[in-house]
Amino acid sequence: MFGPQKGATPEQAAELDEAMRAYAALLERPGGPSAGGAEANSSDANGLRLSERPGAGAAGGLGFALLRLGARIESGAEVAARATGLKARIAGADWVLTGEGRTDAQTLSGKLPFRVAEWAAAEGVPAILVSGGLGPDIEPLYETFAAVFPIVGRPSTLDECLAEAEDNLTRTARNVARLIKTKT
Repeated sequence: MFGPQKGATPEQAAELDEAMRAYAALLERPGGPSAGGAEANSSDANGLRLSERPGAGAAGGLGFALLRLGARIESGAEVAARATGLKARIAGADWVLTGEGRTDAQTLSGKLPFRVAEWAAAEGVPAILVSGGLGPDIEPLYETFAAVFPIVGRPSTLDECLAEAEDNLTRTARNVARLIKTKT
């Protein structure tokens, strides 16, 4: 899912997907290798094999490998929220500011900023998203976020982004603060 966002061409993503399907089939075939008490051909209560379970494809298939070792998959957003008390903090906030390195429609697939915005919406708190870069398909994000700000304001090389990071962040923070000031 996130291969193209990380730089894989559509052809490379298809090749990687096929290789991962073949790997999963090998490990899940009857009599296949077993580890950590996970049966090679076991299914969960919904009839899903390990490779079909939510989170199995996470981190390039790391979720599947961990399931094979007997791990339990949990939402990283939920773990982070519990560890930081985030939901209680959102409940007492006027605004929520969240961000990520690159934003596109995949953000709505349950990535942390989307989950933060969902929790904020449940409390009636507007959420603002700040991102290192925006993809071309961000229009659906405006249904979830009060505003979406890219940090980089013009086409730039990585070296330029790094050299101008402080100025870019300052400008973006100023814009966010001005928005909040006009809405409070």
